[in-house]
Amino acid sequence: MQTSQKTQIRMISSNEFDKLFPDRPLLESFTGELVEWFANEANNTLGAIDHEQETGTWSYVVMKRNPEGVLQVSELNENIISRSAAEAELFGKMEAAETSKRRSESVADSIVLLAD
Repeated sequence: MQTSQKTQIRMISSNEFDKLFPDRPLLESFTGELVEWFANEANNTLGAIDHEQETGTWSYVVMKRNPEGVLQVSELNENIISRSAAEAELFGKMEAAETSKRRSESVADSIVLLAD
């Protein structure tokens, strides 16, 4: 699925998510049961949707790689009333994470060029 002209987000399997983020059991202790997993093309931004059985609400989590390449939670939102609303927010946050990363990289490149 394409969220903008620059950001491609694809649905991935739980097995692929586990390979990219092996700490999933730890994550699920905070979020609940994850039911959908997503990644950008470079696998440096991951997202997941979960469903809370007791309340019937949906949540999402966005993880992105820090400069050392370690995935860290960057966004978490819960108590969303529908799966589609949770997906829409998740995709927007994943795209924003990529946009801010590209902006940071661009600024860093400019600083390097100025220093040369």
